Amino acid sequence: LARGEFKSTVPALIGVGCALAAILVCATAVRFYEISRQSLFVDEFWNLELATSRGSLHLRLPPQTLLESPPKPTSLDGAEPWWAIPAHMDGVTHPPLFSILLRFWINLFGTGDGAARALSAIFSIVAILLLFDAARIHNGVGVALWASAIVALAGAQVELAQEIRPYTLLLIFGLGSVDALARIER
Repeated sequence: LARGEFKSTVPALIGVGCALAAILVCATAVRFYEISRQSLFVDEFWNLELATSRGSLHLRLPPQTLLESPPKPTSLDGAEPWWAIPAHMDGVTHPPLFSILLRFWINLFGTGDGAARALSAIFSIVAILLLFDAARIHNGVGVALWASAIVALAGAQVELAQEIRPYTLLLIFGLGSVDALARIER
C-alpha cells in the first residue's frame, strides 16, 4: 500500500474492528444471559458423565432398584484421568475430543451448570470469528459483518451455545474448514 492509501484504510479498519467487537459483545451477552436458568438435559448430563472418564454409567445402573448411596456420575471425585476418556465412550457415537476438552474445562471451572455450559458458549463465539473471516475473504467486509450479526443473535445458535453438547465444537471445525477453503481459493 502507498503511504496515502494506508492512512485512508486505518479509519476503515478501526470501524470494522469496532463493529465486529460490538457484534461479539452482543453475542457474548446473549449466550451468557441466564445460561444456567434451565436444568440440564439428559444429553448434557451424559456429556458431563463422559468427561469424568466413567463412560455411560447411568446405563449400567440396575433398573428398578432403590440405591441407598447412588454414584455421582458427574463428580470429579474418584474420576479416572482424562486420558481414560476414549476407552470409556460406551454407548456413544461422538468422538472423544469434546469430552476431553470438557474435562480440562471442568477441572478449571467446576461441574456447575453455568460453568460447564460456558465452554460451548465460548466455542460459539469463536465460530462467529471464523465465519466473519471466511465471509470477509469470500464476499467482503459488509457481508461478513451482517453474517456475523445474524449468527450472533440467531435463536438456534444461542440455544446450542447454552448446552453442554459437542455441536459448537463441530461448528468451529466446519467454519474453520470453510475459512481455510476461502483462503485457498483466494
